[in-house]
Amino acid sequence: MKNLLLLLFGLLFYPAFSQVQLKGNITDAESGETIPYANVYLKNQPIGTTAFRDGSFSLKLDSVFRDSVVFSIIGYKPKSLFLPDAIKTKVVAIKLEPTQEELKEVEVMPRKLESYEVGLVRHRATTTNGTLPERPDARFISNEYQVNGYIKNISVYVSKKGIPEAPFRLNLLRVDKVSGSPGVPLVNQDFILNAEEGNEWVKLNLEKRLIMLPEQGFFVIVQSLPIDSMQLQAYKERLPDFKEGIVKMSAPLFGYAFEAYSEAADANWCFHCWNDLRWTPYWRKNYLRLDSVRSGITSGRVSSLMIKAEINYYADQKLKVKDLKTKRAVKKVFDRPDENTLKYPQSTPSYLLSSLKQAFEANDLAYACSYLVYYDDKDELEETMAFLESMKDTLGEARLTEKEIENVTVLLSSLEAELQNLKPSDGKRFIFGLKLKDELFYFQNKDGAWKINPRSTSLLQNREIKIPARF
Repeated sequence: MKNLLLLLFGLLFYPAFSQVQLKGNITDAESGETIPYANVYLKNQPIGTTAFRDGSFSLKLDSVFRDSVVFSIIGYKPKSLFLPDAIKTKVVAIKLEPTQEELKEVEVMPRKLESYEVGLVRHRATTTNGTLPERPDARFISNEYQVNGYIKNISVYVSKKGIPEAPFRLNLLRVDKVSGSPGVPLVNQDFILNAEEGNEWVKLNLEKRLIMLPEQGFFVIVQSLPIDSMQLQAYKERLPDFKEGIVKMSAPLFGYAFEAYSEAADANWCFHCWNDLRWTPYWRKNYLRLDSVRSGITSGRVSSLMIKAEINYYADQKLKVKDLKTKRAVKKVFDRPDENTLKYPQSTPSYLLSSLKQAFEANDLAYACSYLVYYDDKDELEETMAFLESMKDTLGEARLTEKEIENVTVLLSSLEAELQNLKPSDGKRFIFGLKLKDELFYFQNKDGAWKINPRSTSLLQNREIKIPARF
């Protein structure tokens, strides 16, 4: 598995004091054409780089290891040279032989096709971020309806910020059946894409390739590529505040949007090239505390890479897709408790805070999320309910600890005290904010019932975890 991951992605490592430099060019052994963005790395050391778009490369080393240097890219047979021998040559000429992809016979029947989208299909990015050439990111695309179909296209959202026209690499990988992480290539090819102006979905059309949708789903991998001197000069002339280091980190910037942590934790993966040489689920690795209910309600939405896929499937499987959608809709309705304004009154902000305290003390978390708060996003309620459902214990409840309930109660009591300091005019508004210890809590009157915005509170949030939030 380690060698396969190294084969797929190059490793960048620049020692502080470079003493040796291996340079060369990589070409196709049959056509003689240059091979852009191939991987160059040491077989037994976490040191490597990615070739430029013209096939040239430069690998810096602080000493010569008794090791082999490997040249690889999907679609070609890897080639290795003994490093001490290769370093004697001023410019190494590497010729890679293309692999012959085994084409399986696909029975194409004259049946009507329909399609559906899967992945993070939002049309507006909440935030943006770049990826490092040595650390690709992955997004899981599920076969949620378990249909027999084909991958029609893959789309990646690229922001207008940064250098949107900068190229990036896209790969499709199968799911490793043992670890559930990205595994072997689904397609024996690298795809190099770029946006035109930014703030757009960059689409890769795969319809004619007839790539079967795996039963376990698949991963889409995106990876920024190194920028050569000619590209840097072009960006320098265009950008008034050009800084080389920043440009290399922001070309391009991909779109990210918030989704429920319960979904994002299993869908977003990253590659740690010099740490453990394997794929890891990003949010689960770095924010383990989010796996507990104590941080799930108010910080249960995290940013995810905006990647989506369109799937073609035969229309006679429509009933299967429709049945699953119906089951999901029914489940969401049943998970939401009935409203009870007699038990939890909301006619005034004070009543709302008292009802919140009572709901948290009684562990009526689903009720509090359903009726005592309001959301900026229409899907956020359903995502929150899905998160609570996933966090139920063996008794079928999502519970808080006594200490967490105590902290919530203290906070709500402090907000009740702040309500007394409102001016008469402020108290008549249908929306207002209360400031408490440099934090702002928003209240809003919805059809005569007061509610609080969960994105503005820290009712259950772990203060050690910094999660992007918006109001």
